[in-house]
Amino acid sequence: MNIIIKKPKTKEEFDQYYHVRWEVLRKPLGMPVGSEKMTGEDRCFHVIALADDQICGTGMLFPKSDSTAQIKQIAVLEKFRGLKIGTKIIEALEKEAQKQGLKKIIIEARKSSQNFYLKNEYKLIENSEHISIGVEHVNMEKVLY
Repeated sequence: MNIIIKKPKTKEEFDQYYHVRWEVLRKPLGMPVGSEKMTGEDRCFHVIALADDQICGTGMLFPKSDSTAQIKQIAVLEKFRGLKIGTKIIEALEKEAQKQGLKKIIIEARKSSQNFYLKNEYKLIENSEHISIGVEHVNMEKVLY
């Protein structure tokens, strides 16, 4: 299977991008279509993962300061998990952060995804557990070199 990570460019790609986000991150929580969209996304760097030309994953880099960005909305459709697509999305976002001269990436990760981020060299910020959108989350970070 050929996996490509790229920026979404067309309206159709963005529509599919948002649908994957909703399908993976919001629908299981009973949240309506539209809840997957966030304020300030026009300032973000977005990527999609394509597996044999089908959009199967998403992610975005959200600017927080001159030196820090937050990775948000990492989503991979269930039937494509286990193919390292999430890691490829993270790597593309980290590469963009470095290109922008950023020094650190933060993540507000669902606790159920904590091990995925640990494998991708993110460190847990102690005492950061909290509930967001009804789901347990932890804060994590990675210093870029």
